[in-house]
Amino acid sequence: MSRSGCVWSSILLLLAGCAATPYQPANADGYGYAEQKNADDSYTVVFVANTATSEQQAKDFALLRAAELGASLGYAYIKVADSKSRVIMLNGHGGSSGGGYLPPTAPSGGGGGYGMGGMRMGGGYGGGGYGGNGSYNIGSSSGGGNPARAGVVRVRFLNQVADGDSAQPIQALVARLREAYSLPSR
Repeated sequence: MSRSGCVWSSILLLLAGCAATPYQPANADGYGYAEQKNADDSYTVVFVANTATSEQQAKDFALLRAAELGASLGYAYIKVADSKSRVIMLNGHGGSSGGGYLPPTAPSGGGGGYGMGGMRMGGGYGGGGYGGNGSYNIGSSSGGGNPARAGVVRVRFLNQVADGDSAQPIQALVARLREAYSLPSR
């Protein structure tokens, strides 16, 4: 193989290793989506991705998961109460809030999890971030670990909306986001 062929092969191998995190449930490494129920009609959803994934895509994938969850629960509309994204440090398994870990499934109650500055997945919303049951944080970008991106949305599901309400039809949102990222429809 020529020298330029080797260079191109090396570049292609590097690029192949830098693919964006696919839309998926959280895997053992912590990449993917997880949700936590705040109330019967309210959830917080997070999507953690590698740094080849944009913060916007991480936030959109969290919103897509929230919308699909709302549809599976029989709701027609979704209203975004809060949406954030940020670079975090993913520190591996176990750990307590402030760490950098996204468990394969959202924990219930206290302890375990990962952190994101002032945002914390948990019960109510107040002050500098999600508060309440203390479930898990989406961590800080300082400390050890692997850099990752996290998108977090807090949503409420509705079956009816009033005039001027900012809620969106769930089915249209799912279709738009799946099309935007070339994901097959379900």
